[in-house]
Amino acid sequence: MKKKVLTSAEAEVQQMGYTRRQALKRIAKAGTVVATGGLGATLAACGGGGGYSDYANVYTDTYSDTYTPYSNSYTNYYVTYTNYYVTYSDTYTNNYTNYYVTYTNYYVTYTNQYTNYYVTYTNQYTNYYVTYTNQYTNYYVTYSYNNNYTNYYVVYTNYYVSY
Repeated sequence: MKKKVLTSAEAEVQQMGYTRRQALKRIAKAGTVVATGGLGATLAACGGGGGYSDYANVYTDTYSDTYTPYSNSYTNYYVTYTNYYVTYSDTYTNNYTNYYVTYTNYYVTYTNQYTNYYVTYTNQYTNYYVTYTNQYTNYYVTYSYNNNYTNYYVVYTNYYVSY
């Protein structure tokens, strides 16, 4: 099967997914989250234990199967781009966890270098919110995550879910 060539919009969304998964893994591993920059203090401890770590793994596995049915336009089933801001909503379900994820106010700029698209983000204009549920525990975490492409704050809020 021929590999699909992604548009800049699709590449940006996949980069968002990758950095989000990395942030979840790092939070689950570290146990304590320290906010930097404008927030300026330690805001929360993840509390350790298997619940959050297991949930992060479920989240990663579920999320990895999501990014296949994209169209070659800036608007598709999952992503809507308006004035360089991204609004993104979706619902994930598996046998153990039901949760809802929203992204809003995610400022994006594109750089084209050697015909390959790269995504850069600015920390002053980025608000990245994730709301989800699991069956283990509740966390409120603010996390400052940095790599070559991103510099932004991530807010995770978990709510208890009953079956």
